[in-house]
Amino acid sequence: MQNGVGSILLLTAISISLAILAHAGRRAMVFGYSVNPVVLCILWLSMQTRSDRLENSKILSAISGMTYQFFLVQLFLWELSSWVLAQLERSGNIEKIGISFALCTLISYIVWRFYDKPIKKALFRWDRWRMQLFNAA
Repeated sequence: MQNGVGSILLLTAISISLAILAHAGRRAMVFGYSVNPVVLCILWLSMQTRSDRLENSKILSAISGMTYQFFLVQLFLWELSSWVLAQLERSGNIEKIGISFALCTLISYIVWRFYDKPIKKALFRWDRWRMQLFNAA
């Protein structure tokens, strides 16, 4: 184990121990004591880890490409989710979250694949053509 990970894990253990000792009489533990070191550990590990298999993954490329569409679609998705739940005669919170996530993922993929991706490809071609035209002169 490298020094950075060991020190972050030690900091996490100390923080959690302090939180348990400080709040032993109560049933709740203060969130910040344990979350900050864990997030730091995850960030540090993600900066140190490289995987060619993950970097060249088409699934991760698609997911990262459609994140903005996912954000935009969720802004007006609740009416569609409510309609789908009414058609399925479901009303639970878990069903609403599941249907909303599935619809949001589906719609954002469709928008990314058939709208955003072709426009980016056309702009890239036009930009490359423009660079060749003006660099040749």
